[in-house]
Amino acid sequence: MNRAPATLSSAFPRAQPRALDGETELAVAEAVAAGTTRPTKVTAIIAAMYERLADQPVDRQIVRAVSAAGREWLLQRAARRFHTTGDWFETTCSGCGARFDLSLSIDDIPCVAPGEGFPVVEIHTSLGRRTFEVPNGAH
Repeated sequence: MNRAPATLSSAFPRAQPRALDGETELAVAEAVAAGTTRPTKVTAIIAAMYERLADQPVDRQIVRAVSAAGREWLLQRAARRFHTTGDWFETTCSGCGARFDLSLSIDDIPCVAPGEGFPVVEIHTSLGRRTFEVPNGAH
């Protein structure tokens, strides 16, 4: 890779949440209801929920620079702020379409430090050594 990575070097950036003051909740609701793509919604939700990421003020550019795993982790932390007492979730089986309940504590979802060199990984392939950047919100 002959360029600087576009992904933040922090896999799970330190996040300063915004106060739940009505405006934050409204911004999240508007992001969810927007007729946009899922990645765009995720960016808008994270931007609405957090004031700072990795010691930087939040804007859409910084949110897009967070790795895919980091974005998921930030969404889980945001969800935890709304689901403070209950850990029961309802979902649909992708195989048969049946609805079912699932008990899951968001606090127990693992967060493992990335490997050396994050957000860039070098691997050996049949074509030789190749360098890849982990996907982020811009990808």
